[in-house]
Amino acid sequence: KLMQVGVVKWRAGGVIFSVILITAAVFYVSLKQLQATDLHYDFKLPKDLEDLKEQRAILAVLREKHWNTCLALFSSLFILKQTFSIPGSALLNVLGGELLGLSVGFPLVCVLTAIGASCNYWLSYAVGEGALRYLFPRKIESLAKGVEKNKDSLFYFLLFARLVPFTPNWLLNMASPILNIPFKLFFFSVLFGLMPYNFVCVQAGSVLSQLHSVSDIFDTKTLIQFGILAFISLIPVLVKRNKPREHTEHVT
Repeated sequence: KLMQVGVVKWRAGGVIFSVILITAAVFYVSLKQLQATDLHYDFKLPKDLEDLKEQRAILAVLREKHWNTCLALFSSLFILKQTFSIPGSALLNVLGGELLGLSVGFPLVCVLTAIGASCNYWLSYAVGEGALRYLFPRKIESLAKGVEKNKDSLFYFLLFARLVPFTPNWLLNMASPILNIPFKLFFFSVLFGLMPYNFVCVQAGSVLSQLHSVSDIFDTKTLIQFGILAFISLIPVLVKRNKPREHTEHVT
C-alpha cells in the first residue's frame, strides 16, 4: 500500500511539474512579446500599488492592442504565484480589475485562484508533507483538529476558513492534502469561499487612482461584511452539531 501511495505521489509530482513548466513558458513568451511591442516604453510588471498607478496608461494601450497576450500573461502569472504561495494576491487582483475590467476580471480571477490553489494542493501532496509537518507542527495539528471536529460539515467549515480575512490561505492550500481533505471539496471551497475577497480586490482596480495602499481596499465596512458572510457559512455547521443533542434529548 505504501508503494502504491508513493507511485501516485510520483505521478502527481510529474503532472504538476509539467503544468508548472508549461505555465512558466506561457508567462515568459507573453512577457517578451509585450516588451517587444512597437510602443515606446519598456513594459515591466508592477511590484506595488505605485508601480501599478504609474503604468495605468500603458496598461490601457496594452489592453486595447494586445488583449490576448495580456490575458495569457496575467493568467500564467496568477497561476504561478498561487502555485508557489507567493505573497501579493491582492495587488494581482487589483491589476486584474485595471487590466481586464470587473466583468471579465472577477470571474477569471475566481477560476485562476481555484486552479492555482489546486496546483499548490497537488504540489504539496507530491513533495510537501515532510517539510510542512517539520516547519509547522502546531498549525498542522490545529487544522487537523478543526477538520476532524467538523468532518460532517467539512465544506462549510472550509468556506468559513476562506471567508475569514486573516486566515492563512497558503497554509490551508498546502495542508489540505496532508489532512486528507477531498480535492473536490477543496476546489469548490476555494472557488466560492474566496469570491468576496476577489470581488473587492478586482473592483478596487476600477478606482485605482483613489487608492494609496493595498490596505485601503479592506476598510472597516468590508471587514464587517466578510465577518457576516463567515458567520452565515457557519450556520450549517452549528445546525449539524446541534442535531445529535436534540436527538439524544428526544430519546431520553
